[in-house]
Amino acid sequence: MNKCERKLLLLQGFPGSGKTTMSEKFISENRGAMHVSIGDIWRNIKTGKVASKYSEYIMNADITKMQPNEITNDLIFEKVLQQENQDHLVIIDGYPRCSDAVELFIGSSRQEKCRLLGCICLQSTIKNSTERMVGRGIRRGEEEFLAKKITAADRYNQYKIETYDKTLRKLSEYMPLQYIDANRSIEQVYADFVISLSKMSSEEYGE
Repeated sequence: MNKCERKLLLLQGFPGSGKTTMSEKFISENRGAMHVSIGDIWRNIKTGKVASKYSEYIMNADITKMQPNEITNDLIFEKVLQQENQDHLVIIDGYPRCSDAVELFIGSSRQEKCRLLGCICLQSTIKNSTERMVGRGIRRGEEEFLAKKITAADRYNQYKIETYDKTLRKLSEYMPLQYIDANRSIEQVYADFVISLSKMSSEEYGE
């Protein structure tokens, strides 16, 4: 196995499948690990919490729309490069979002000498994912926003399934994928998450 500067784990799944929950639980138990979410990055820059070379662009952009892959990829690695300790894991949540961004991501990870451990895929039903999003939105006071999203859910979900499957097929060309049934309790899903990560971190999955 080649010694690289940073270890990256991709975490994929529908919105509401538990990606953030798994990431935050792992980070709470593993000091120094980092959770990278493009949604969080955009919100933090948009609100002025953090600075970026794309700050001006983001201040004027509609973050509800898909942004250019090049900008999204740069933002991801802008955050990844803040992880200086090679012994600590970086979990990248929900990226790449489309198959067209996969090779861009792979190229950047190689350029920055990162070790790709693999991709863990949280498999949840559309029904369960939507219910979790509704619950999360109600807690955040986003009922009106969610009502608009759910109205167009059928069309959106079909697009999301096709895009998600295509992205995973492309990712499988470069790294191992582990699938986890995310329709169960947080404790059950997390136990499998830790087992999958352990396998990916072992020599048998190393490059």
